Amino acid sequence: MNTTTRRLLGPRLLPWTMRIDRAPAGLWLALQAAALWPTWVWMGRRLQDGSDDPLGLLAVAALAWLGWQLRHQLRQAPRLPWLAAALAGTLGATA
Repeated sequence: MNTTTRRLLGPRLLPWTMRIDRAPAGLWLALQAAALWPTWVWMGRRLQDGSDDPLGLLAVAALAWLGWQLRHQLRQAPRLPWLAAALAGTLGATA
């Protein structure tokens, strides 16, 4: 274990990382939805302006259906690469 890893997993930070790891899945989803609030506002405006964006609701519905179908296979603690991908996607959507 190198010095950087040892510092990152030091005694002060380790309990905090374990609390994050035990956060409920609903909290992760709520945080993701809150981080994307500008996108939700933009999409709501696009739905009302008569553009073709109502078809985007079909994609959101398909994603919700897929999440419901796979709900038993989802982990409470997300894998780090997927969490990093979600963070990158959120930052990309709000930039």
